[in-house]
Amino acid sequence: RVVKPGPPPDTQKPPTTRGVEVRRGGLTVQVGAFKDQGEADARAASLNAATSGEFHVVQADIPGKGRYYRVQKVSGFASREAAFSYGNRLRARNLISEFIVTSR
Repeated sequence: RVVKPGPPPDTQKPPTTRGVEVRRGGLTVQVGAFKDQGEADARAASLNAATSGEFHVVQADIPGKGRYYRVQKVSGFASREAAFSYGNRLRARNLISEFIVTSR
């Protein structure tokens, strides 16, 4: 898996917050992946409005599939249990339908 940073900050679309770096745990909750950056940014914005505002978009170039924009929670989780608990709380609030837990 290769994750590359997006375009320089002056060409990004809001609400992308790629420059934010929070060092807590090594796990993250991914709630979506989109071919279109605008869709990913819109999803992150809606989740940020409904939560503590810690979702951002990460650009990923996937061999054989192309470029995707992943919507992830910024702060890392120290354990898989904590990450799954957070994802399940979002699902219980009907903010997401599915999620995955990944290492950063």
